[in-house]
Amino acid sequence: MHYIIALIIGAFSLGMAELTIMPILVPMAESLQISIPVAGHIVAAYPGGIVVGVTFIALFGRGWDRRHILLIASLFILIGNLGATFAQNYYEMLIARFVCGLPDGVFFATAAVVANALAAPG
Repeated sequence: MHYIIALIIGAFSLGMAELTIMPILVPMAESLQISIPVAGHIVAAYPGGIVVGVTFIALFGRGWDRRHILLIASLFILIGNLGATFAQNYYEMLIARFVCGLPDGVFFATAAVVANALAAPG
């Protein structure tokens, strides 16, 4: 049961990281002293991270233990969100959002497999 709770917390964290940027886009642009269209790049960095993260794990992660994949993804979630929290300029925020996106697809795909294995009878 504790695995399911951990997966729920991870999914919630990724959802928050992905979606909460939109309502704060204008204040964030003002805080970073950039235009709103340029701030849109920060939003787009997240799906860019998703594409790179999923591609990397598809190419290199086949033999990895799923628990290790989830732990590494969780570490990237933490690093990316801390980076975004403390970003002082446009480039720091852009990199942090990219790092936030890296584990997104990897986490959800791996968590679905793990949850399915946990729910299987036997």
